[in-house]
Amino acid sequence: GVGDTHLRTFTGLLYDFQATGDFTLAEAGSFEAQTRQISGAPTWPDASVNQAVAARLGKFDVAICSAKDPTVVIGNESHALSDGQILELGDGSGVRRVGNVIVLIDPDGNSLRAELLDSHIDATVGLGRWPTRVHGLLASGGRGNTVLAGRDGTTYSAPSTESTAKAGACQAAIHYLMFAVEPRNTARPSDR
Repeated sequence: GVGDTHLRTFTGLLYDFQATGDFTLAEAGSFEAQTRQISGAPTWPDASVNQAVAARLGKFDVAICSAKDPTVVIGNESHALSDGQILELGDGSGVRRVGNVIVLIDPDGNSLRAELLDSHIDATVGLGRWPTRVHGLLASGGRGNTVLAGRDGTTYSAPSTESTAKAGACQAAIHYLMFAVEPRNTARPSDR
């Protein structure tokens, strides 16, 4: 999610997601990327932003818990990353920091890119292989970019264009939230 959480599914559907809580952006096989969204106030009082992101990379759970601190939590250990530093996790997974960007990548090429900004984290998820079976806020219902799909397979009409009224985009996102994504108690997969 970017900014006051604008999302783009893997098939190109653009929509706004203004809920707060912990959500799965994408889950594909053993890879999972999550976000913790909080109120965007005072900058965006009617919107949400990413406060923290996390990913399951192979056998490792990795979290970035603050936009103001380039510390990465792997399991229960904190690692302060310097610019240009790479952490190899031993199973082909890795973490790399370049400037204000931290990239988490698993052995299959799936990735979570976190851009640390003043008030929030912009998160981008990449899949190592496409097409692939994927669930979460960045998945769609298997019909191009016309529907969002719930975890139970129920599909919901999505806004037809990016310029659709904000209310329509929010309504589609809320339907998706209520039926597809279960809020978690934490953004760190290891704490489930």
